[in-house]
Amino acid sequence: MKNYVLFALIIGILFVAGCSKSESEPTFSPPSWIKGSWVQTSNIFGEDVDGGYKFTSDGIYLILASQLIDANLGQDPTAAEETNSDSEYTFKFTINDVLTSITCVPGSASDEIECTANSTTTVYSYSLDY
Repeated sequence: MKNYVLFALIIGILFVAGCSKSESEPTFSPPSWIKGSWVQTSNIFGEDVDGGYKFTSDGIYLILASQLIDANLGQDPTAAEETNSDSEYTFKFTINDVLTSITCVPGSASDEIECTANSTTTVYSYSLDY
């Protein structure tokens, strides 16, 4: 059930990011510890697929169904950073008229981060594939 909720959240994020093409300056500048691609592999409809985030120096991109989505969440006018430190990164955006805040912290292993959205924490592993 958790995988279906995560999948629905990512689809919604994709919808918002894809519909809000803006020429404004990016609003994100993730800290160095989180830069890179972070994924969780889930079995959806009998197939293993990756979902997660790619953090760059100027934005956040989604990884959905094992594909990097070329839509910087930083271009969404509702999106903004809330916390940017050596131990926590929080960003927010509006999806379906609901403000969503995601907080990521380093995980228990050096190649993991833990992100919490809507009281649900997901562990993502570092990936060189995206």
